[in-house]
Amino acid sequence: MDEGIRNDAPRMAGRITRGITLPPPIGANGTRGPQ
Repeated sequence: MDEGIRNDAPRMAGRITRGITLPPPIGANGTRGPQ
């Protein structure tokens, strides 16, 4: 169970970091539009 949660945490963080680092396409993040 710990491994599953620990694997999810880095995956979510990586997705968030990639989204902020690279310009996400319009529609991917409703809250974050063309920035």
